Amino acid sequence: MFGRQRLAVGIGAFASGVAGGEGYQLAERTGHAGLFWAAVAAQCALLPLLLGRALHRPSRSLTVRGR
Repeated sequence: MFGRQRLAVGIGAFASGVAGGEGYQLAERTGHAGLFWAAVAAQCALLPLLLGRALHRPSRSLTVRGR
């Protein structure tokens, strides 16, 4: 199991690196590198809040009703 988790994390990191690199290259080429970094900063600020809210939601448990 641990090997699969490491592989999944590695693939995710590689994919985000490629996507981020391509995004930065496009922003740099168009002269909007500042907007790229603003988007990165917004993502860093908002993503933990959104994930925290989603993960701490009370789960709906299935209840068995008596007859």
